[in-house]
Amino acid sequence: DWSSDVCSSDLLDRLAPEDRVAVVTLPRGTVEADLSTDRAAARGAFERIIGHAPRNMSKYNISIAEAFAVASVPAGKIGASSSEGGNNFVSQMIDEMVNRECNGETTSVCGPALLQDARQYAREMEQASRDTVRGLNGLIAGLGALEGTKALVFLSESLVQTPDVQREMPELGKTADLARVRMYVVQVNAPSFDVNRRSQPSDE
Repeated sequence: DWSSDVCSSDLLDRLAPEDRVAVVTLPRGTVEADLSTDRAAARGAFERIIGHAPRNMSKYNISIAEAFAVASVPAGKIGASSSEGGNNFVSQMIDEMVNRECNGETTSVCGPALLQDARQYAREMEQASRDTVRGLNGLIAGLGALEGTKALVFLSESLVQTPDVQREMPELGKTADLARVRMYVVQVNAPSFDVNRRSQPSDE
């Protein structure tokens, strides 16, 4: 991705010549470039990295925000108003998605299939985010074996702040304190789903 390449290159340019850097991908903790002052090796590692975030494999164009909107509502509550225990904003988002994706199709057939695909996409994103945070925790713990204070820059394009991820953040902070790791999080791309212009569903 062009934006991640630019971001990583800018980070490397800001390092002092004596600073050592390693490149590690998550969730497996694969070392793409060993810890060294070799900037060419680090740049080459960044250029070779291919993201592994789940992609929407549905025939429908479902954004991450729309997938989690559907997942947040019990199946029997889809379309419920706030007076019936629903969320008007979420309901409107789901209605817009159904109208957009089922345009020209029979809603009674398209609708359930669309909602099922949205729930599946949300489950995959949630699992991927959970695995990434756990992998990050293991990486930080491993850095504790190195002397001194370390800096860890976490680059992500698709980490989703699910309830599970939020619950694991305090433990991540404790691990970082023990390992003397200062962590910096860089969200490479601004979310392409704008709540003020909810007609752009693509996450590409």
